[in-house]
Amino acid sequence: MVIIDKPWQQLDEEYKVLLGKILVAIKLSLSSVTIIHQENLNLSELAERARLTMAFIHPPSGIPVYEPIRSGDTTTLVAEPLDAIAAQEDSKRKLWNCLKSIAQV
Repeated sequence: MVIIDKPWQQLDEEYKVLLGKILVAIKLSLSSVTIIHQENLNLSELAERARLTMAFIHPPSGIPVYEPIRSGDTTTLVAEPLDAIAAQEDSKRKLWNCLKSIAQV
């Protein structure tokens, strides 16, 4: 499951492409995940529990960014919004390192 901070229809094409590349890096695709919009992260609102949830959203206070949060058989990754990741090499590096650790699970 992927959570983004803007409705899909309002997301710029470059960020859709970036998200596609992120998913391919962990052997997923845009068509294989559920993408939902939340302006503020609220995992309790989710109707389904996914094995992996990635949130590209302004992180709430107290939630670690770019660190997988594991609970039972689920993993949640909170990252910055896609536009911030696209603009910052350091954010891309942090995300890549986190994705590598998730892929090893």
